[in-house]
Amino acid sequence: MVYALALGASAERLASSSLALGTIKFMGNIESMKIFVVVKAHAKEDSVEKIDALNYRVSVKAPPVDGKANEAVEKLMADLFNVPSKLVRVLKGHTSKKKIVEVRF
Repeated sequence: MVYALALGASAERLASSSLALGTIKFMGNIESMKIFVVVKAHAKEDSVEKIDALNYRVSVKAPPVDGKANEAVEKLMADLFNVPSKLVRVLKGHTSKKKIVEVRF
């Protein structure tokens, strides 16, 4: 399956990040993408496991209280995609372990 995304940021920037995956074909400029994340809070360590191009399993040390786990997820995904934390946000699933996260470029 090939995902074709066309929106508004630099394709060169994406190619240099971990988005150059082989299963995703980028056409034109990309502004943002949505990824599906399953979160495990209260984990022993922070980690990100890539399941496929758009699905990730994220473990965070932070507790699921007052949005702390969501903030930790946003920071980990920002580090993974090499973008500032302010460009990553949880769109859906704020109180669920299944989330949709938007990464802007």
